[in-house]
Amino acid sequence: MPEFKSTYPLGTPLKEFVQTGDLIFTASTGIFGKVIRKVTDSMVNHVQIVLGKRIFDTDGEYGKAGYRELSAVTRKGMIIMRSNFLVTPQKEELTVLAEKYKGIRYDYWDVALNLILSPLSNPLRKRLITFLGTKAMMKCDELVMRLLYEVSLKKELRWFEGNTPKSFLAITLENPLNFHLLYWNP
Repeated sequence: MPEFKSTYPLGTPLKEFVQTGDLIFTASTGIFGKVIRKVTDSMVNHVQIVLGKRIFDTDGEYGKAGYRELSAVTRKGMIIMRSNFLVTPQKEELTVLAEKYKGIRYDYWDVALNLILSPLSNPLRKRLITFLGTKAMMKCDELVMRLLYEVSLKKELRWFEGNTPKSFLAITLENPLNFHLLYWNP
């Protein structure tokens, strides 16, 4: 993997530079996050989207999609990407869409499918999870990708089912015209 440089140093307060639409990929310290990273061979296991001065996500700890406090500062285990393509009306639409998905349950079944099917190639795994997965619940990466796709219709974000935080991070890194790295400390 190429060497990436942060725009902001460790400990920089997030409220000083993040904006609506920024993505925060994290490596959580809990056992669940460690298992996900080990099985998916990833440096991250969770993704959130910044909406105003809060983040929006769905995760196993809270069980449902909702707003959380923005971390106070940048830290180790965090990668922050800016969605360059969002204009003000789309940022406003993100907050409206978040209300639509607020309360949607976290998708443990798709997590299990991702773990079980992780040895398969990414396209095959995605097809199987899209077919076998639940539609009424979402994992963090599916929720955030769906929100961004619905406001932008960016083709690289269309296939949100069957993704993982690792594959979503790869999409952002492979599309430097659409995503800009702000902070890198996995």
